[in-house]
Amino acid sequence: MKGSGRLAFLMPIFLAGCGGRQSALDAHGVSAIGIKQLIILITAVCSVVWAAVMVALIVALWRHRTERARPIDLEPHVERRMFGTVLGATIATTLIITGFTVASFFTTRALGTAGGDELIIRVRGSQWWWNVEYLDPQPDKAFQTANEIHLPVGRNVHLKLEGDDVIHSFWVPSLAGKQDLIPGRVNELTIRAERAGIYRGQCAEFCGLQHAHMAFLVVAEPQDQFDQLLPAQVRQRISLHGSISLTKYAPTFHSADHVLVSRYVASNTDTGNGRKGV
Repeated sequence: MKGSGRLAFLMPIFLAGCGGRQSALDAHGVSAIGIKQLIILITAVCSVVWAAVMVALIVALWRHRTERARPIDLEPHVERRMFGTVLGATIATTLIITGFTVASFFTTRALGTAGGDELIIRVRGSQWWWNVEYLDPQPDKAFQTANEIHLPVGRNVHLKLEGDDVIHSFWVPSLAGKQDLIPGRVNELTIRAERAGIYRGQCAEFCGLQHAHMAFLVVAEPQDQFDQLLPAQVRQRISLHGSISLTKYAPTFHSADHVLVSRYVASNTDTGNGRKGV
């Protein structure tokens, strides 16, 4: 009873990490839903395998055995049964691992699948902030924000991920899986929000002393509200008499003493929706 009581007491603590704003099980995007289903599949199959092994172990320990004059010598029917058991376990293991590999491959492949009519955003990770650039064939429609990404609900958004200094990792658990940002290389990730809301993201790769502060927000909003983002950015540029380059005013600082300066510039950059960067 003591063991059961302790387990009942600790279970809510263990399950506390399975929900909230930053949980892979609280999925609201196509990619995140695929990853959630993969997690549930692997967990369920592994649980069944574990239960089967435990049952086989209990049966083997409690089964009555008749004494034999020469225990080392195995009877032919016993050898056949053992061979069949080992062969069946080997085949089952091969099939399970193959199934996991195929499911993981297609789930991972879907994360970077690009379509024809997608919003393209370039995200650069720097110590210790995010530079978000909305790309457009017309230069006057391209703009930048910091630490906040806006995207329309129900539309694929193709992210081009780049690292400016060290390796970072882009992760919005409720919308998609992790993808690294590596200096000198462009990685791609497709996200799609099926529900409006504000989703928290985090750098998932240790990138320096202020790594814990490298968070960002993804704001999913209806298309009509998203369309207001560009005019707001244009008005901001006009009011400031020119375009502001975030990389000019918020350079990559390698010293923790300057991180407050870079975060101040990022947090005071208007995202066009009356909200500041985080």
